[in-house]
Amino acid sequence: MAPEIIKISEKIDNVKTYDEKVDVWSIGVISFMLLTGRNPFPGKDKPTVKRLIITKNIDYTKNYIQALSKDA
Repeated sequence: MAPEIIKISEKIDNVKTYDEKVDVWSIGVISFMLLTGRNPFPGKDKPTVKRLIITKNIDYTKNYIQALSKDA
């Protein structure tokens, strides 16, 4: 779930819409998982995962990311 969707779902009026950027974000998350075998937002429950999606910065200096080829 993209950050924009989480932020919308937390609003009472739910009037705000979103665009194709949420799909691009999802492609990025799926690509990350396919390339590294890891979840970029690991959490034990939905509230934790939602919080991580909104607040966590991905650390691209991790060994499992550095080991990827340039093409990846």
